[in-house]
Amino acid sequence: MRGQIGPARAEGASVARQHQLRADAVRRGGEEPPLVQRMEAREGTEPACARRLDRRPQALDDVLGPGERHARALVRRRQDAQSTTVPRQETPTDHLRALARRIGDVVVDDVAPRSVLLTGSAATGEADFYSDVDLIIYCDELPTEERIGAVVERVGGVDRKLIYPRTEDEHGESFELGGIQCQLAFVTVRCADGELERVLAGEELESPLQKAVEGILDGTPLHGPELIRSWRARAADYPDSLRRAMIER
Repeated sequence: MRGQIGPARAEGASVARQHQLRADAVRRGGEEPPLVQRMEAREGTEPACARRLDRRPQALDDVLGPGERHARALVRRRQDAQSTTVPRQETPTDHLRALARRIGDVVVDDVAPRSVLLTGSAATGEADFYSDVDLIIYCDELPTEERIGAVVERVGGVDRKLIYPRTEDEHGESFELGGIQCQLAFVTVRCADGELERVLAGEELESPLQKAVEGILDGTPLHGPELIRSWRARAADYPDSLRRAMIER
């Protein structure tokens, strides 16, 4: 029995020595690792190279385990969040203000007004999907109807209609642009000055001029803010008694 044990130990030592020599050779690049080791290493580091039995590339998610797929999904979501900028949702107010600026730019180019004022819900930030665009254009002299028509045509407006009859100092009309109703009120500066004076003097408590003054106070100047600021400074002296009378009516 003792004689059999001796060679077995020697043989075991020899095999262990061969394994050690092979491992050393692999580390030095002198010998390829066994096939099983190469396959295991390849599967651990290059899962994308795994193939089906028909030699077609196998989907990465088919190769990875459930835990690895979950981790990969988390990484993808994190990368998407870091690399993707989600645009802010446009509100009705944003849309109407952009439309008003577009119209105002054309008015300034073609008519050269003293000031362009956006009024109504688009100016106050309370617009909804049914709101329209209200612009007051203050000029030294009214532009001709042909000039106004050219403005509407240039912005792409359709279905022009007069809001009220044209006078020496006022012209109002509406048109549709992109499904939005747009109203343009052209007013001479001298007319607006006179209206403001009458309202501040308490002479027009029941007239639409009160709304005009409110538009000056609450509107958003798109051009010529100096003129609007001067009118607001005058309106700041609005008598308290007149304010109360307006509220009561």
